Amino acid sequence: LCQRLHFVSMVLLLSATKRNDSRPTNLRAFFLSSLGFIHLIAFWSYYIQFPGLLSFSGIEPVNRIIPHVSPTVHKHLIEKGFIDEDSLCELLAVLGMFVGTILALGLSHHGALYVLQTGLYWFLVRTGGTFYSFQWDILLIETTIVTSLTYAPWMSHRTSLASESTSLGVWPLRFLLFKLMLMSGVVKIQSGCPKWLNLTALEFHLATQCLPGPLAWYVHQLPPFLLRLAVAITLWIELPATVLLLSPEIQSRQTGATLQIMLQVLIILTGNYNYFNLLTIALCFPVLEKKSQARPAIDHSFWMIRRSVYITVTWLYLFVTFLSMFALEHNDGKLNIRLNLSPDQVDRWTESLLPPILNFAIGWVAFETISHGISNRSVSVLVQGIVSLFVILLVTTPLLTLTTSLESREFWACLKIRPLYNNYARPYGLTSSYGLFRRMTGVGMHTEGEVGWAGQPPSVVERPEIILEGIYNDDEEWHELEFRWKPGKRLDRFPRQVAPHQPRLDWQMWFAALGRADHNPWFVHLVKKLLDPCPQVMDLLDPSNFIPHTSSLRKIRAKLYYYDFTRVPSEWSKTVGVVKILPFEQRKSFLSYLLPAAMPETVWHRRFASHYMPEIEANNTNLIRYIVSHGFKNECGDPNKRCSVLKYIGLCSVAKLMRKWQLFLLAPYLFFVVMFLKLLIFFRDTKDSYAKVKFEELKK
Repeated sequence: LCQRLHFVSMVLLLSATKRNDSRPTNLRAFFLSSLGFIHLIAFWSYYIQFPGLLSFSGIEPVNRIIPHVSPTVHKHLIEKGFIDEDSLCELLAVLGMFVGTILALGLSHHGALYVLQTGLYWFLVRTGGTFYSFQWDILLIETTIVTSLTYAPWMSHRTSLASESTSLGVWPLRFLLFKLMLMSGVVKIQSGCPKWLNLTALEFHLATQCLPGPLAWYVHQLPPFLLRLAVAITLWIELPATVLLLSPEIQSRQTGATLQIMLQVLIILTGNYNYFNLLTIALCFPVLEKKSQARPAIDHSFWMIRRSVYITVTWLYLFVTFLSMFALEHNDGKLNIRLNLSPDQVDRWTESLLPPILNFAIGWVAFETISHGISNRSVSVLVQGIVSLFVILLVTTPLLTLTTSLESREFWACLKIRPLYNNYARPYGLTSSYGLFRRMTGVGMHTEGEVGWAGQPPSVVERPEIILEGIYNDDEEWHELEFRWKPGKRLDRFPRQVAPHQPRLDWQMWFAALGRADHNPWFVHLVKKLLDPCPQVMDLLDPSNFIPHTSSLRKIRAKLYYYDFTRVPSEWSKTVGVVKILPFEQRKSFLSYLLPAAMPETVWHRRFASHYMPEIEANNTNLIRYIVSHGFKNECGDPNKRCSVLKYIGLCSVAKLMRKWQLFLLAPYLFFVVMFLKLLIFFRDTKDSYAKVKFEELKK
């Protein structure tokens, strides 16, 4: 398998020759605008959650974090009274939204604006504590800093696409996407998680992911073979298909980028992962970018034959690797698909694949730097090539951590890049390694001897979920406190679309359910804020909790439940022991279960697991001592203090309305509408420009 993958990938990479294309492209501007929109959404999402999460009255106030992560800012701005911590973070978020709007509308794509966005979001993430410790926050920072250094224009405020004479700046972004997808695939198999090795991960993931999407319940009802085939295709796209992203030939890159975009679209349809999938799709645009130099006048049929050959070789490579990685089999008379890769084989494949690809890319960028620098007699081209080469080395350094053998390579050791990465880039969150969904969570226990579909163990789902219960001062009955997005007492409520906004509290509650209450100080502080009560924190929960009551909460306790999707009556659903099968009438086909007329009465099924936290009152001495020992202050604060700086421009009122009516849900629709319009303009301009070029060729 290693020999096949290595041979075919090297044929694809090393057989590519230069092809000059006179067709101008707007993909560069489209990517730069898309990155601006993603920043706009990221800062917008931060701003509307700031009061309850990070303000002086929030769950993890920034005033206890800034002195440790940014002592210079604290000393020269805050201690001297120029501005308070809350107003500083709010102003930075508003400034980020403003600059993001400029970038998204294409008013300017100057590199300095992307440097500014990097600094703004970097500061907010560093001071965001537990709620901003996700990999996609680092990915957005890394993408923006790489874009500012190698891809965004610096000589003018607008992006002149037709005048781009080199393709040096696209290589670091291609390597960033290559690193993201390759590491995501490799770590899944290296972890040894049996759900990935048995290709049964989707039988758990759709119900156990942090915030399932609207279509997750329907996809969860598909036959196990289709779900396992989807897992196989995911690993196939993340491993061998990722190699195509670095091919110098456009046909191979188009195939690789198309597969990556298809994967991200499917994830968007079934899950809520904020802007992460949109950012991954945006990173595919530099992969599709062509050169804009005029190509020599050669017979058109030659180029068509050449294009067909590359497409054929590309799909032959993909077909061979898929057959090498997976095999079909019959178990108990049922069709199944099996993974032929072990963690050791993946390690050997990685060790044989990465060195020649990285060495080739470095040589290719160095060759283009020298050739373009000499032909154009331009110092700026040489500088761009050197910077691009340095950024590639820095971006790809985390790839060397995949195996111990890669770290000991003499070539990489002599470049002294690893100390720079360890001492500066990684500690400051400028670049990182990635590995999403390394292991499946929410895996339940099954009875010994039980056999599921096609001989595999039954896929018993046990999604842990924390349920808060409270007693109000005017009542003696325990009431469940609903969150806005995560599963709760309403078992009939379908998962809703909230991405690209990320409700950070709902996400963090998912992680807290995997541990203990005393290991999550922010959770204990959340309970204290609800007992005080603090309006900013209460606003993060579902408003229906507090509408029927005129008094505050007196006691709160937490229970742990195991959740699972309900199932339609099917042969494979009955092989899973602990599930709730819906009482649908017998239908002729499986597809009839997915019709709107067959809308289930309940979506979730839950059962009590354990007590997560005992009942606590607001004046509990141990509670106050615990939160004070972790640096939290035993007070709520003035809810109007937060708007002292921004009240004159009305932003506080706008944010309050946005939180109350959830207007931030308009963001994804606005994003897709504007991006669709820009895409139409891109195709129109490309078509018109190409027609003009062909007309000039005919005249010659």
